[in-house]
Amino acid sequence: MKSLGLVLSCLTLCASAAAGIAPTPGTQDIQVVFNDADLVCNCSVESTRFTRAEWAESGSGRVQRRYGVAEIHINEVYKSTVPAPSRFSLEYIDNELTKGERAVMFLRSSGSSVYAPADPFVGITAFTLVPSGSQGTGIQMLEFALLRIVKSPNHDDQMNALKLLQGFPTLSQSTLSALDRLLSSPSPDIALATFAVILKVADVEHVEKLRIYLSGYRAEMEPTSILSIGSELGHIRDEAALPSLGELSGSRLLSIRIGSMQALRAIKSSKAGPAIVRRLDDSDGYVKYLAVISLAEIFNKYGDYAPNMYLFDRNPGFYVSLWKSWWTTEGQAYQPGDVTR
Repeated sequence: MKSLGLVLSCLTLCASAAAGIAPTPGTQDIQVVFNDADLVCNCSVESTRFTRAEWAESGSGRVQRRYGVAEIHINEVYKSTVPAPSRFSLEYIDNELTKGERAVMFLRSSGSSVYAPADPFVGITAFTLVPSGSQGTGIQMLEFALLRIVKSPNHDDQMNALKLLQGFPTLSQSTLSALDRLLSSPSPDIALATFAVILKVADVEHVEKLRIYLSGYRAEMEPTSILSIGSELGHIRDEAALPSLGELSGSRLLSIRIGSMQALRAIKSSKAGPAIVRRLDDSDGYVKYLAVISLAEIFNKYGDYAPNMYLFDRNPGFYVSLWKSWWTTEGQAYQPGDVTR
């Protein structure tokens, strides 16, 4: 099942979505999209028809855009700034909708019974089934609907619901409890997507659970969820997570290494020194730079010890050797707590 990029305007955004250039799940605040929308609903596609095709320029050259109109029926309303029609027409581009398809829609009103997606990437998300009869009001009502989808057996529906939930700024305890059970899902896609959601409100226990899970993860490909997890790791500020973050900073997965190093840099504790020093030999240049600048900020050493990225990229070996030498002669003498934050 695909996310349906339905748009009425802004051809540039349409081209980006059609080319697959979309934000990492979780980086778009669903609360903001919800607030900006005039209508948020669980809807069904009653019919579709092709209207025209035209050529447009994109970053990869000329591409053909296919336009159509879908007749939409509202099953449940989560928000409406005006009395919502039971049915409305929605123009779409490139992604042809299927009769009977369900979707969660964030829409803006552009006229009488005419709506456009409030966001080109998460404005329309398709599901095989969106249960009605949600509890609560507003965005909490939407959260409850997505939670019911997460509990369904349909893999694609679960993944789409998790991607939306990752954009929620806060989640209820009932949602978090249900998600916690999915961390042991036999599907790595589901488990990793769930980690990406939970790490938004992570505690030390879940960072350690992630470390344990990834220690047994052998797939060569890095799904989008790994990128999301790396992004969420970079926001952790709890010093109690240092042991797990230190281990994760050596992960074979680049996104995990980067996110863990960003967290270690921000926590700024000398206890992380040994783990950071090991990353001076990392295969990735950016991770090496994070190691250099993190050590500089933690141990209050600047000048040649704290190059900007431009200087570092010109001669990384010099700065790496400088820090290795300092660590051998002086750094290891530091005891945890010697350096003030």
